[in-house]
Amino acid sequence: NTPKPGEVIVRPEAKPAESIALDLAGKTDLTVECFAKFPKEGAAGELFAFTPEGAPQFQLAVADGVLKAKVVPGTGGLNVETAAVPTDGAWHHVAMVVDGYAAGTSRVRLYVDGVRSATHVERVNWTVPFTAGTFEVGRGFNGKVSSVRVTTGVVAPADFLSERMKS
Repeated sequence: NTPKPGEVIVRPEAKPAESIALDLAGKTDLTVECFAKFPKEGAAGELFAFTPEGAPQFQLAVADGVLKAKVVPGTGGLNVETAAVPTDGAWHHVAMVVDGYAAGTSRVRLYVDGVRSATHVERVNWTVPFTAGTFEVGRGFNGKVSSVRVTTGVVAPADFLSERMKS
């Protein structure tokens, strides 16, 4: 049962990590968001990743106390980091927005609690749009992840998942 883009596709808090088949065939712009609870010290691991073989990939992880997004569109890649992640033990909304495939200049934006915390714009060579593949949540993450949503297209901060969606 492959989820439709835009649905809340997993609530993995009950599991340490989860893999889901996800079909993004032909899509280029997307928004991936979730709620995360970061440990007070040493936050590390992957919040989510989409890694089909030989096709565009994306990942959002935390290391060295910051969020690190990576988008590999075919050749080259986009990397962006935020300021320090919140370590207050509370749930925080995190979003990664990727757009610009058609224009040839791609943009990756990261948001924490609805506030843009990082942007990276670069001219990249998108060789193909996204395809179907495996979407992984929480691999190696030492915090908690809940209510992950993948939406094709750009979602504005006002339309991000609300607090009530968190499990």
